[in-house]
Amino acid sequence: MLCAIRCFSEEKCCAASYDTSTSICRLDTSENCCVDKEIVDGWETFKTDKYETPCTGCISYGTSSYKFSEDYKSWNGAKISCVCLGGKFLEAETTEENNFIKAELNTMNTGINGYWLGGYSFNKDGRFEWISNPGQPMTYSDMHSSQPNAPTRELCLIYWRSIGYAWGDGSCSANQPYVCEFVKT
Repeated sequence: MLCAIRCFSEEKCCAASYDTSTSICRLDTSENCCVDKEIVDGWETFKTDKYETPCTGCISYGTSSYKFSEDYKSWNGAKISCVCLGGKFLEAETTEENNFIKAELNTMNTGINGYWLGGYSFNKDGRFEWISNPGQPMTYSDMHSSQPNAPTRELCLIYWRSIGYAWGDGSCSANQPYVCEFVKT
């Protein structure tokens, strides 16, 4: 913990790694900090996600670029990662945009079961809203006819492969890959 505190006290420190077996603290003084904690092989790492311009591995469509992350995170962790990368959670607001995303997911053919996107059921009633517009109904939806199937428990929106990447509800604490959107300026 002292290693992390040392990092936070240094202005240009973006990541601190601490080896519990040797008590060695390593500091990374890279730029563009957005901290995420990870534990691997006894190392507690406070790392950063960085958005590289142009977006590495992103696919462009219209006025946005999209990153299909294969990192498994909770819905909230995925949301934070998108922001840390300089973007936002995907909000597929038109049929055309959604069809583009679904076509990419099918083309990628990763075998991954689902990808988080930025919809949430704030009222726990199965009605989803974009996190950038709480209280406003979605003007477009691709919710599958069998969904939501657990409207009071599964509050986060996900593309499910088993239903052709149509939208469904998912448990927010489940770790899934996700899609980030970067609006071109």
